[in-house]
Amino acid sequence: MSEALPDNSASHAIRRIAGPEWRRLSVFGVCTLIAGLLEAFFLVIVTRSALAVADAADRVDLPVFGSSTIGRAAGLGVIVLVVRLALGYAAVTLQSSVIHRITTSLRSELGAGFLRSKWAHQSAQTSVALQEIVVQFPVKTASLVYQ
Repeated sequence: MSEALPDNSASHAIRRIAGPEWRRLSVFGVCTLIAGLLEAFFLVIVTRSALAVADAADRVDLPVFGSSTIGRAAGLGVIVLVVRLALGYAAVTLQSSVIHRITTSLRSELGAGFLRSKWAHQSAQTSVALQEIVVQFPVKTASLVYQ
């Protein structure tokens, strides 16, 4: 039997951090899914066209589009490839934007939290500890969200 994760679990924290970016993460997921499907379709077009050329046929059967000439299949392949690359670029841009926003937000929150803490606590910390809190922790958290 599986236990429910407590509210203070790592997954809850990641949901809290990535929550404001859920729309961008959803669009990223959709772009990635469609790009993967287009890549698979491109490979089908290339494979079937190559087999048609090897068999000295002048037509190729494509899923969804039916029978087509090899020239049209090649043109469709180019269009599919361009759209796939555009979606891949959009996905990478969205992903980078989300990671940047999360990292920046965390650094601001953690730095402000440290500066709001009592002087006794601040003076007891080394500069390495502050660097770990403000620099390394957001990078590690953004890496978790990225994955």
